[in-house]
Amino acid sequence: MRLYLCVLILVLAGAVLHSQINPLEFPSEPPVTPTPDIELLSQAKLSQARGDHALAESQFQTLSRLQPFLLEAREGLLDAYLAQGKYRSVLRETKSIDRLKLSFNTHNYRAYALLKLGRYPEARHQYHIALSESGRGLVIPSISWQGLAFSYKALGDYPSYSRYQQLASGPEDLDNFSFSSTLAYKIPGKNKQALGFTQSAAFRSWSVDLAYENFFLDDDAFRQVYSLELGKQVRLIDIQLQARALEGEDARIYPARQAAARLNPRIYLNGLVLRPDVSLSYSHYPRFDVQQISFSPLVLLRDLDLSYTLNAVWLDHEAVGADSLHVSQQLSLGKKLPWGFYSSIQTGLGNDCWALDTTGNLIDTFNQAGDYYGASLSKLFRNQVLLTAYWQKWESDHLLYFSLKVFY
Repeated sequence: MRLYLCVLILVLAGAVLHSQINPLEFPSEPPVTPTPDIELLSQAKLSQARGDHALAESQFQTLSRLQPFLLEAREGLLDAYLAQGKYRSVLRETKSIDRLKLSFNTHNYRAYALLKLGRYPEARHQYHIALSESGRGLVIPSISWQGLAFSYKALGDYPSYSRYQQLASGPEDLDNFSFSSTLAYKIPGKNKQALGFTQSAAFRSWSVDLAYENFFLDDDAFRQVYSLELGKQVRLIDIQLQARALEGEDARIYPARQAAARLNPRIYLNGLVLRPDVSLSYSHYPRFDVQQISFSPLVLLRDLDLSYTLNAVWLDHEAVGADSLHVSQQLSLGKKLPWGFYSSIQTGLGNDCWALDTTGNLIDTFNQAGDYYGASLSKLFRNQVLLTAYWQKWESDHLLYFSLKVFY
């Protein structure tokens, strides 16, 4: 009897325990409280989505200090910098990421920042690295293709621009046509002034420029120049053919005719671009002929451009023994500045009479002006209007030049 009573008590106790803990109704686990890092990441992403990039930058910076190897925080910080136009901060942050040897492709970010800073040779190089095997983690190559298209377009290389633009967006998005008009005014000395107009058009890798200049002496028209230039870009080289007709009041000089040809290769060396320009020209004047050969290498590095020009001009006179050789040199250093400004300084040495310079300016005079130095400042507005001012000083005179160029 006692045995049955004990068994009954055990059964009742088990039933009570079973009723308290139903295997089908286990008590729920307590909610997991997010860690401060995860919560901050969510807040930073929300700030970014709302367009509060300054707050997102601060939050991503804090998170990057707490967890330096968290890629989401690093990428979010880069996006916040880009959204605010802090391109130099992007360059510093990508270097910091690379030092940590994270598996993250920083080259597209770095390239875009360099592109916006006007450092086109470096931007081109970084986009190529992003596409190479060394560019780890690249998911969407079209971003690099589009960046390369923009870089090559800024460098004036239409064949390369066309190639990568078609890879990124297709042939329908190519900029096949472009036009520009330039109005120029210059004061090359006392009682002297000149007005000029240039109309330029480009179709794919072809370009044509028509120009006219009227030079006034003591307020009277003294000399007119009509010029035509035809250009063609092939892979890694530009070819230009030029023709000029000069009409004027001085019978010793006018009418005159000139023809010129230029070869301008493009050499890309990592973050460096070389343009070793070579040109030949022949001019016929009533009493003499002029043959010129020029070598003008240009180096593009970062946001700087450095050019040197050596001109050798041979004057072939009708009179026996009157021939002469003129040699001149020019040096120019230019730099892109913030807010669309560009500045350069120039200097020239030697005898540049009857020379054709790299900008197409023809010096048709017997009088040697002598060595000079000068400076220019340009400002680009909305990528459509370019204003330029140039000042040049000789020992006894000076030149003022102003131009307005409209792109459309």
